[in-house]
Amino acid sequence: MNDGDLFDRLGQDARRRRESRMVPPNGTLSYQTRRGIIGDIKRFMKREGIELKHVAKTLGVRADALQAALDVQGHDDTHDGLLVRANNWIEDESMARRAERPAEFVWTRVARKMQAVVDQLRRRADIMICTGPAGIGKSLTIEALKAEYGGGITAVSVRGDQRSATALKKAIWQASSSRRSTSSVTVDMLIERLVQPPSVKARRVLIIDQAHLLRASALQVLMDLHDHARLSILLVGTIDVRTMTSDDEDPHYSQFSSRVGMRIDLAPEVHQSTGGKGGGKKLYTVTEIKQVFATGRVKLHNDAAKMLRVAATLPGKGHLRRAARIYDTATSIAEYRGLDEITVDLVQEALDFLDQGDSFSIAWADEGTTATAKEASA
Repeated sequence: MNDGDLFDRLGQDARRRRESRMVPPNGTLSYQTRRGIIGDIKRFMKREGIELKHVAKTLGVRADALQAALDVQGHDDTHDGLLVRANNWIEDESMARRAERPAEFVWTRVARKMQAVVDQLRRRADIMICTGPAGIGKSLTIEALKAEYGGGITAVSVRGDQRSATALKKAIWQASSSRRSTSSVTVDMLIERLVQPPSVKARRVLIIDQAHLLRASALQVLMDLHDHARLSILLVGTIDVRTMTSDDEDPHYSQFSSRVGMRIDLAPEVHQSTGGKGGGKKLYTVTEIKQVFATGRVKLHNDAAKMLRVAATLPGKGHLRRAARIYDTATSIAEYRGLDEITVDLVQEALDFLDQGDSFSIAWADEGTTATAKEASA
């Protein structure tokens, strides 16, 4: 077994120990739990090459205070609170190191906007809302941000069966802790897991994807976490989440609405039509489109990339997902014919095959290139 395999095995063993070890958020730790946390911290720092002063800074304490906690002997419970926070830090870091940026991810303007919002939320505890139509890369960007910021971000994607307060609390716990909860998850449990001391400068950010699915009771949970855990919250979803949290007089959502610091439209270009023909300002550059499909098996001609850019900006048509569907179809056609490049003609064939040619030709004409894609390739 080489060193890499050994470290992987040690890491897996450590995770299993943490998952089986129930650490109470309050009160005195048992002797075994205390020794287990101390051992995990030391092993993690050694394996990852992290200095004690860095860990102390992250936890918002002096290095000598953390060293004293790690030097605890016997049943001394003086430093149990700090050890619990350090145990949470190990979980954050371990989960962050397992997060990977999606291979197909590209830093588009939408992604950069979301990153700027997260940067702002890490500087100051606040609540912000990012909205945009389906298919522009919101969820993919969240996965990339988790890999980018490590343990500083906890992300939950709401499903149809997670709209209630109870379901959301459970989902947040599962996203932020490797430990299984044998009982119902309470807000107090989440606060103890996610809270950071005022001395820690970078705020933790909780991102809720598909937030438009949440019920009012679930928003109350998020308010409590924001108020009592000094937690920043970013709601991401369709325009519906902006609508339901925009009225400070609303009987169900007013308390949450009044706490929202900023509401950001991630894709205003989609709503801004040109010439009354439905073709919005372009949400992506040609370079970004080519980067998105750079890993494809067939080369993408520049004019074909322009067509995909138009397809990715048509209102109500799925955006990047739609462009990807067109690209995949064009790729299949090219491979079947033994071609090494996707041209304008092939994109048009893919559009016709997908029965989307009519709606596309109007927007393509707005490019000022030609009335139809086939004429552009002539």
